[in-house]
Amino acid sequence: MLAEPDRHTCNLTAAVAATHITPRTKAIIPVHLYGQACEMTGFLELAEQHHLVLIEDFAQAQGASYKGRPVGSFGRVSATSFYPTKNLGALGDGGAVVTSDPELAAYARMYRNYGQQQKYHNQIIGVNSRLDTLQAAVLRTKLHHLDALNSKRQRLAQVYLTALQGIGDLVLPVTAPGCTHVYHIFNICTRQRDALQLYLSAQGIQTAIHYPVPVHLQEAYTWLGYSKGSFPVAEELAATSLSLPLFPGMTEAEQEAVITSIHTFFERHD
Repeated sequence: MLAEPDRHTCNLTAAVAATHITPRTKAIIPVHLYGQACEMTGFLELAEQHHLVLIEDFAQAQGASYKGRPVGSFGRVSATSFYPTKNLGALGDGGAVVTSDPELAAYARMYRNYGQQQKYHNQIIGVNSRLDTLQAAVLRTKLHHLDALNSKRQRLAQVYLTALQGIGDLVLPVTAPGCTHVYHIFNICTRQRDALQLYLSAQGIQTAIHYPVPVHLQEAYTWLGYSKGSFPVAEELAATSLSLPLFPGMTEAEQEAVITSIHTFFERHD
C-alpha cells in the first residue's frame, strides 16, 4: 500500500503510515528521499506496536543521520544503491543490503549468488547480483571521503537556501528536526517548473525532474487500482519539482550563474 509524503520534506512520516496499517501489513518502507533522513522514532514505535518489519531505503542518503544515528541502521534490513551519481557512487551499477540479523545476512548472501552457499548446490532460487571487485575497490576508497563530500554538498545547499529565499513562488527544501540532509538532490518546487526549466536550459544550465510520474500513476502499478487524485500531494510534487545542479566540485561561478538566472526568470514572470 502506498502513502502520501510530507509536502515539505517529501519523506514519509510515521503519522501518515499509521493510517494505512491493516491486519495484512507486514512491513513499512520509509525512503530517505533526496538525501534527507526520515524521522525514524515514530517508525520504530509503529514497527514494535504492530509487529512489523522496518525496511529502510537509504540509497539517496548515504551519510545522513537521525538524532546522531546513521540512516541504514534503523531497519531490520536496509537497501542502498551505488549508482555513479549517488553520494557514495561506484563506477557502474551496484548496490547493497545491510542488516544486523545474521539469518537475513546469510539469506542475502545466498540469494545474490544463485541461491547457493556451495558452488553448484542451490538451496533456493536466487539471482546473480554480486558486486564485482572493481566496484567494491572504488567504493572502499570513496567511503573515506564521503563525509567531506557531503559537507561540500551541504555548503552549496546553504548558498542556494540563502540566495533563493523569498523568490517568486519557490518552495525550498525543508530539513526536519533531528534530521540531517546530505543533498543528493537539491529539489525546489514552483508552479512555473516547466517554464523555469526551459529558461535555465536556454542559459546552458541543466536541471532534472525527479520524478515526473508518481508511483501510483505508473502503468506498472495500475493493478493497485489508484487513479489521478488518489495522492494529491505526490501529484503536486511531481508537477512542480525541479532539481537544481549541485555536486562536489561545483564552482562559485557555476552556482552564481544558476542563482542569477533564477532571479532573472522570476523578475520577468512576476
